[in-house]
Amino acid sequence: MKVRLIFFSLLGFISCVSQNQSEQQNLIDSEINHVYAKISKTGIITCFPEGTQTADHKVAHCEASAVVFYDDKLVLGNDKPLLPPLSPVFSIDYKSIWNPNHQKITYYTDYNFIQPQKFEDFTISLDEKYIFAVTAFDRTPIEKNDANGTLIYWSTKDFHNVKYVQIKKGEQASNNIRKKLAQALDNPEYFKIEGLAILPKNKLLFGVREQGHNYNNFKYTIKLISVSYSENKESLILNDDFKLIYNFENANQYIKEDVGLSSIEWDKFNNRLLLLTSFESKGGSIGAYLWTLNLEDLNLGRDPTLVYNNEIPLKFNNKSEGMTVVNKKELFIINDDDRYVKPTEINGKQYYKKANEAIFNIVEFN
Repeated sequence: MKVRLIFFSLLGFISCVSQNQSEQQNLIDSEINHVYAKISKTGIITCFPEGTQTADHKVAHCEASAVVFYDDKLVLGNDKPLLPPLSPVFSIDYKSIWNPNHQKITYYTDYNFIQPQKFEDFTISLDEKYIFAVTAFDRTPIEKNDANGTLIYWSTKDFHNVKYVQIKKGEQASNNIRKKLAQALDNPEYFKIEGLAILPKNKLLFGVREQGHNYNNFKYTIKLISVSYSENKESLILNDDFKLIYNFENANQYIKEDVGLSSIEWDKFNNRLLLLTSFESKGGSIGAYLWTLNLEDLNLGRDPTLVYNNEIPLKFNNKSEGMTVVNKKELFIINDDDRYVKPTEINGKQYYKKANEAIFNIVEFN
């Protein structure tokens, strides 16, 4: 009897030790898998002069939602149209961003910058030869040119020769990217694109933020559609191989808010994909989170890694819409709060942005 009691007591002790070791290992694994970063700086970009009006004589709002870093400057896209001499596409000298009253801004007025509606994301080829820009695709086209369903590109050396990306099918080309994206999503009634990134080996990714019946009846999504592209002497051509390759549906296991994809970008310095997700509620709550995803996990459909700040997830105060990698350690984030009004702490003071301004963050990885 004593032997049996000793045996079961020993068995229970071993079980407890094993459980504790397992819990400790899970904690270690969790710590190993975490990526850590902090918001090191926050500032303001003055997108255009205060009091600027739209073509229909309304107050123009800076709703910057796209950004790319190249040659010590930021190229930004506003998702609302502006007429020359202004433009929804403009650049700013990176060294001047800390002085809102003396920022060096250049507006690009090529017709193919003015004509598209709702720029949502920019990206740059890995060789820094081309910049790509995508619109939202969230409105049913009523015009032949489909200004809301646009993918354009231009040489980083020439902002005055903007071209439309076409799809190669056999020996003919088609502009109907909207149809191909819809087919990859099983032809929903409505979807919205907010992400664009280029992976190694000339693979282009579209990030899908919303999907459903219409822009008033949808669900947030974190989906990625891939397509390869090739270059000839005259233009860039998308191959006819659009495919849904990633669908992250477990975000609520890591955060409490319902989020949708707002930007994607390939981090060539650290060989990983960055995912920016944001949320907005009817009660006026807005914010965003940042995730990382390596190629192996992308190909296997694994969950991305949520970026942490110390012991809690890194959470943005604003509705973060676009991002671009500056260097191995730093990420530039541009925010578009739409018409939500909330204070942001800048240099220790609470600041309410003006209609012609956009708030940005510098994220620094550990």
